[in-house]
Parts: sequence; structure tokens; C-alpha cells
Amino acid sequence: MTERIRPKGINWSTKRLADGSLRTYWYAWRGGPPLRGELGTPEFVGNYNEAVARKTRHRNGHSSVVYLIECGQHAKYSHRTIKIGVSTNFKNRLASRRCGSSTSLSVIAVFPGNRDLERRLHALFAHLRIRHEFFRSNDLIRKFIDIAKRQSLADAVAYVEAGQREAPR
Repeated sequence: MTERIRPKGINWSTKRLADGSLRTYWYAWRGGPPLRGELGTPEFVGNYNEAVARKTRHRNGHSSVVYLIECGQHAKYSHRTIKIGVSTNFKNRLASRRCGSSTSLSVIAVFPGNRDLERRLHALFAHLRIRHEFFRSNDLIRKFIDIAKRQSLADAVAYVEAGQREAPR
């Protein structure tokens, strides 16, 4: 007798087909991608492992983006602010920011990257930090964005780092 094993987290849905028979559909997790093959077959296990690997890569930041959003002038500040953040679902993040913001928001730049890049940008612009992920908008950030868009992100980071080494302390 074969023992049936159901891995933790596997989700399923049973549907009645037009001919009256029942069909079970398997998913890697609730809301996850569908899995091909029968439960326990090598095809099924392979599909499951691929789905978990994709989810892990996504969680580790390989699919994430670092974004810069300019916020409209807030009554509390005499200048515009820029938010530097990271997201694996930028479209939803922007929608939630717009919903919770009393000022206008405009996307300045979006770069492939993860939390490491976000932290590096936060450190580069630390002298402009207002609070948390919000920074004072100025010519340095504008020039950084311009170089990043025209040349590369690495060139833009090098430009800011070179400027900080030359600036008097």
C-alpha cells in the first residue's frame, strides 16, 4: 500500500467538471502558482521545487526595485522631499503611498535592486535625511538621478561618492 504524503503548505481545490467528474487542482501555497502532475510524482515535486525557488529568489530581492519618489511640498517642510525605498511590488507600494499621502507624489526613478542598494543610497544621502526614508530634495540628488538615467547607476553612485570625498568636513 502506498502512503500518501501531503507536504505542508500545499493548497488544493476540487471542482466538478461538466461531465460530472471531480478534478483536484494543486497549488504551491494558497494563492500560489498551480502545480502540474499528480501529487507525489516527480513532475509534481519538480514543479513545487521550482515555485518555492522562485518565491525565495523574490523574497531575497532579486526581483525587487529601489525607487525614488518626490513628494509634494509638505506644510511641515519648506522644501520638497524624496523618498528612497525598496519594493518587490512597486505598483502596489506606489498605490498605497498615494492613498496615504496628503501631498502629490511623482516617480523620479526606479532601479533594479534590493535592500543593500537602498541602504547604500540612504548612506550616500544621509546628510540630507529628514526622517526615516525621506530626504531633502536638492541639486545633488537631482544630478545623481540624471547620471543614473543617462549613464548608469554605478556612475551616479561614483559621482556622489567623489563629491563627498572632495567636500570639506
